[in-house]
Amino acid sequence: MKREKPVAAGGLSDTVLIGSRLQAGAPAVVEPKIANIVATTFIGVKEIPLIHIAKMSRNSTYNPKRFPGIAIRINAPVKATGLVYKSGNMVILGTKTEE
Repeated sequence: MKREKPVAAGGLSDTVLIGSRLQAGAPAVVEPKIANIVATTFIGVKEIPLIHIAKMSRNSTYNPKRFPGIAIRINAPVKATGLVYKSGNMVILGTKTEE
């Protein structure tokens, strides 16, 4: 891609790259916004019986032909999704805060 103006020290300039086009006069300072936090952990169990967890929990989906883990939807206190795998690994994603 070709820039119209050189970027100043610290990455600030009056030219901003938007998509594949440059727009002059747009603000060069972009403030980050947290959109998704992902956390991983190991539960410490040798093997988790996912079929039993799926039967006991309400907001879960388990289809081993499509996905090797169980997806548990959490709606309160924050909206998130927990993925639990047979190996004991767990991933929590889709939340915007650490709470």
